[in-house]
Amino acid sequence: PAEAILKAAAKEKCDLIVIASHGRSGLARAILGSVTHKVVANAKIPVLVKNPIHADLGLWIGALERLDKLGSSDLAAVHRGFFAANPEPYRNDPRWELTFELRRHAPDLPIFCDPSHIAGQRDLVESVAQIAMDLALDGLMIEIHPSPDDALSDAAQQITPARLTALLD
Repeated sequence: PAEAILKAAAKEKCDLIVIASHGRSGLARAILGSVTHKVVANAKIPVLVKNPIHADLGLWIGALERLDKLGSSDLAAVHRGFFAANPEPYRNDPRWELTFELRRHAPDLPIFCDPSHIAGQRDLVESVAQIAMDLALDGLMIEIHPSPDDALSDAAQQITPARLTALLD
């Protein structure tokens, strides 16, 4: 999969790659390998690494430290929230305090927020984005689609380009 991601990014002349990290370490990583590790090691463009789905700061930091050791100067974290049994009203529990801890541990690491995945529904994207900006995260990664209800994945959390423009104004 890593080779296919890198090949597609080069073919499409992508400006960056966004990839998830499961935070595996030790034996699990040795047996299963790490697509993220291979992508970061070989990418010629910036790589944004999404947090593991479990609210374990150690997993997130461990994954980022392993990737940092590869020498990538263009590494950043993406906060997409964390799995929770009942994260109401959101799809993913934001656990904002973990971004503070990550910032304390890695003060130079850019941390972006993915309000689309935290919110899970388009009506909450703007408020989650505002919270992220109020908390001084470094940027936003928002899913947009010209006709969100027709999107092939995550339709409920996508907003239109016009709504993105309004959100950014």
